Amino acid sequence: MKGMDHMHFEELLRKKKYEDIWEEYCGFLDLSIQEYMHIQYRLLEEQMLNWLVSPLGQSIMQGKNLKNIQDFRYLVPLTTYEDYADILLNRKEEDLPGKPVTWIETTWEAGRHPVKCAPYTQEMLQVFKNNMMACLILAGSETRNDVVLRPHDKALYGVASLPYATGLLPVW
Repeated sequence: MKGMDHMHFEELLRKKKYEDIWEEYCGFLDLSIQEYMHIQYRLLEEQMLNWLVSPLGQSIMQGKNLKNIQDFRYLVPLTTYEDYADILLNRKEEDLPGKPVTWIETTWEAGRHPVKCAPYTQEMLQVFKNNMMACLILAGSETRNDVVLRPHDKALYGVASLPYATGLLPVW
């Protein structure tokens, strides 16, 4: 499912096209487990292929060759943030699978280290936006196609701003 742009979403709200909005953001609820898992495997494979050709992926793979998700599961070691810290903390964009448009930060190990950094690409921000819209729609709905959002709705924003992950909320 592809996300709608902001203007299209507002137009659908104004026209009260709640079925279309519901389908776009909450249609995943109608998928069978097989359909849902098919999408998840396809997305994982796309991510794996992007990751493998990046310098970051190559450094973790140490010359191993992957052909499919099963290879990935068996050959890729479990990692921690420390495995990526040099690249991420130094914001080495050229080593990443995609170009970040923003970076978020959080504390690392209860303050033992100053900060963790994580890149967000345009695609990641679109997924974030779609997920947040689904949460908003579902939080206010009582039934299918029930969309209580209206054009120009306002929300109190009382959490941390960027560079923290909660700062993504007002930006999308």
